[in-house]
Order: sequence, then C-alpha cells, then structure tokens
Amino acid sequence: MVGGVGLIDYDNDGYLDIFFVNGAAIPSLKKESPRYYNRLFHNNRDGTFHRRHRERRTWRATGYDMGVAVGDFDNDGWPDIYVARRDQEPPVP
Repeated sequence: MVGGVGLIDYDNDGYLDIFFVNGAAIPSLKKESPRYYNRLFHNNRDGTFHRRHRERRTWRATGYDMGVAVGDFDNDGWPDIYVARRDQEPPVP
C-alpha cells in the first residue's frame, strides 16, 4: 500500500546507503515474519549494494511502517532515521 525510502550515509563513509521501510500483515498491523522487516542496503562504492542484517533495532520494528525521514535529529553529527509507523488499528467510534 505505502512504503518509504530514505537515503542515508549511516556509517559516514561519504556514500549514500538506502533504507527501505516495509508494511506489515493486514489486519493485525504487525510484522509477523522477517519478510516484513525494514531493510538497509550498504553502498559498496562500486554501484552495487549489499543488505545489512539486523544491526539496528528499528529495522525489525513491530508496527506497520509507512514512511521514513533522515536527518541529524539529535545534532550529534550522525544521520538519524525517523520511521512513521502505525502500531495498532484505530479505535472504533
């Protein structure tokens, strides 16, 4: 349905890496298997990328991820990843 892609130099090597957010199972809105995990692909500096496995907890978040923003949110000189997520179904009126 929706997805997000963020370009981030997560290891400060001067090359942009790619972070993909992924949804979740419907209607539970939970990442019930690894196929729903977010993915980070490291730039090999030769036009190719390789997938980084489970190095950061946010990649295996539990909710339905919809978007991503990249910036230095805490002003420490390293890029940060902000993931827009829906963790549960909305309340019934």
